[in-house]
Amino acid sequence: MSVLKTNRTRYRFIAGFCFLGLFGFALGPLFKASQVWGETPAKTAIAEAKTGPDSVIGKRMLEAIKYLASDELEGRGVDTRGINLAAEYIEKEFKAAGLNVKAVNDSAFQKFTINTGSKLGPTNELQLAGPDGESIPLVYDKDFRSCSFGGSGKFDAELVFCGYGIDANDVKYSDYAGVDVKDKVVIIMRRTPQQGDKTSPFAGAHGISRYAALRYKVSTAFGKGAKAILFVNDHYSTEENKKEAKELEQDAVEELITATENWEKTKDGKQAEADRELKKALHSVQQTRKRLKEGNFDELMNFGYAGSSEGRSIPIAQITIEKCNQLFKDAGKPTLQELESQIDADLKPESFALPQWKAQGEISVEQVRTEIKNVIGVLEGKGPHADETIVIGAHYDHVGYGGEGSLAPGSTDVHNGADDNASGTVALIELARKLAARKTPLPRRLVFIAFTGEERGLIGSA
Repeated sequence: MSVLKTNRTRYRFIAGFCFLGLFGFALGPLFKASQVWGETPAKTAIAEAKTGPDSVIGKRMLEAIKYLASDELEGRGVDTRGINLAAEYIEKEFKAAGLNVKAVNDSAFQKFTINTGSKLGPTNELQLAGPDGESIPLVYDKDFRSCSFGGSGKFDAELVFCGYGIDANDVKYSDYAGVDVKDKVVIIMRRTPQQGDKTSPFAGAHGISRYAALRYKVSTAFGKGAKAILFVNDHYSTEENKKEAKELEQDAVEELITATENWEKTKDGKQAEADRELKKALHSVQQTRKRLKEGNFDELMNFGYAGSSEGRSIPIAQITIEKCNQLFKDAGKPTLQELESQIDADLKPESFALPQWKAQGEISVEQVRTEIKNVIGVLEGKGPHADETIVIGAHYDHVGYGGEGSLAPGSTDVHNGADDNASGTVALIELARKLAARKTPLPRRLVFIAFTGEERGLIGSA
C-alpha cells in the first residue's frame, strides 16, 4: 500500500533547510571540533571535509552540486529538460542510499501539472480611440506588445493614467487616489518615483523596491477592478539605457583596440584565433554604434519577460512612450516625462482620467501546462512508533534561464542555482544515505522529498 496516498496527507514536517541540524548530527565527527575550539560548525565541516576522515563525503557532495548546477541541467527550471535530469539523478541517489523509491504508485515520482509559461495567441490588436472618430492605431511589435504575465480578453473601455500604479500606505503615496479605475483600462509607468534618489522612500534593498515589481502593479490594478493594463516605460529608465549603451560602446572600442594589438603581435600558428577575436570585437563595436545611431531606448518587454499569468484574466500590454505622448497631447495633457518629473519633485501623484478616450482591442495569451514531479524516497522505521512519519525535504528546482524569480528577469543566461538549492538537495541525499546506513532502524518512518515548483510559489510542498 502506498505510504503517500494523496497530496493532502499530513505529516510531522521538517521543511526546507530545517533538516540541516539533523544532517550535522548525522555527520558527527565533522562538528566535534567546534565544541572544543569555538569555531563555527561550518568552518569545521569545510576543514575536515577537505582533510579528515570524512573527506570522501565532502568530495561526493561537491561533485553532486557541480552536476546539479551545471549548464547541462539548464538551471533546473520547471519547463526545461534539465529538471527531469535532476529528478532522475535524485531518484537514482535515493535508491543507492537504500531508500524505498516505489512508495508513490510504485514510483519515486509524485506528479502534478502546473502553468509553466505562456505563448502568444492568434489575435493581438490595439488602438486608442478618441472623440469625433479620432484614432491612434498601434502596430504589434512596433508600437505595442502583449505581456506574457497577463491574460486574454477583449476590451473597449475608457482610459485612466495611474502614474506608477502604486498604492503604498507605508509611504503615504497612492496613484489611485482620486481616480476611479473600475472597468477602465489603466496606463501605468514602470518602476517607481525618484529612482535616482537613494534617500527616497521607494529606494529598496539592492536598489530594487517591491513597488517596482510588475506583479505588484498587476495585482494592485486587478484588485482595483481595472479592465486591462497598458504599461509604458518611465523616462528615467530610458535615459539609463542610453547611458549604458554609451558605456558598452566605449568598452567595445577598448576591446577592439586590444584585439587589434594582439592581432599585430600574433605569430604563425595562432593567426586564425586572433582573426576570430578581431572579427568578434569589430562586430561588437558595429552593433553598439548601430544601437546608438537608431536611438531607440524605449524598448518593449520581450514576450515571456517576467513569466506567465498567475491565473488572472486581465489583459496586459506595453505601449511605447511615443504613442503614449501622442495620446496625452491629443487629450491636452502633459508629456510622460513632464508628469514623471513633477511626481519626482514633490512625490505627489499626477493621475487623471481620459474620459473621451478609450482603449479598444484584444489580447490573446495562451497558457502552457507542464507535468512536473516531486521525488520521494522512504526509510521505514521499527517499533511502536513506526507508523508515524517525519518528512524531510528540500526543493531541487531553480529558475532555469531567468525570468520569473530571477533578480535579473531580463536575462536569458542559465541560472545555475548552486546555493538555491543544489546544495540543499545534495545535503538531503547525503542525510538519507547516512541515516539509511544505521545498523539500528530509526523508531519512525522517514520520508525524504525533493520538492519541485518552489520557485513558482512553493507549489510542490503545498
